[in-house]
Amino acid sequence: MAKDPRETGKTRKPRKTAGRKSDPEQTIITATMELAAERDWRDITLHDIAEAAHMPLSELRAHIACKGDVLRALARRTDEALLASVNREPLEGEPTDRLFELIMRRLELMAPYKAAIARLMDEPAPAACECPPLIEQYFLAQRWMLAAAGLEKPGMEGLARTFGLGAVYARALRAWVRDDDPGLSTTMARLDQDLKRGARLLARLQTPASAARSACRLTRAILRAGIRAASGTRPDAPKETTTAA
Repeated sequence: MAKDPRETGKTRKPRKTAGRKSDPEQTIITATMELAAERDWRDITLHDIAEAAHMPLSELRAHIACKGDVLRALARRTDEALLASVNREPLEGEPTDRLFELIMRRLELMAPYKAAIARLMDEPAPAACECPPLIEQYFLAQRWMLAAAGLEKPGMEGLARTFGLGAVYARALRAWVRDDDPGLSTTMARLDQDLKRGARLLARLQTPASAARSACRLTRAILRAGIRAASGTRPDAPKETTTAA
């Protein structure tokens, strides 16, 4: 069994991923992410995507209904590739080790789109019609990673775990897009620290009541963050003194 790079101090080498034959959906994803690496997401049109993918709009429409579908397709395909990697190379170790490995594998799968993802993360929230499906897809990815790690739970405890892993993954993603080290040492350090902190929190979520309270707090925080992002309000902006209707 290969030693964990956190224990050996060695940098992480990129994994070899199975190639995928060209197909229309993958062509659309690649073309769109190449555009997103160079231009603001809000400025990219469906016509631009069709032109970059070298296909007529009629064919593009057969595969996507809007730009958000491209990001959802990318997330779904990443889920599929990640789960296939677990079939080939099963996870070992403690829960935090399994989650660590899963998230690092996911980041490696997304490496071809790193420039686009970095740019997307610095942009304002997408249009309101795109936000709910993208948020849903984001948390579906967390549930699949929890399932792959053998940590999926039903009910409120499962919801709390999904939201918690979502927060850890978001911080790892932000560290990753800024990490220029080929071994991703900064990303791994950030992820390792957050997973250990999450494990301590998880130990306090053993009762349904505590899980429910934590899930509700996380839900409110996510909703507030989404509203701020959609309205362009900064977290530290002064509050207005108007009365809510």
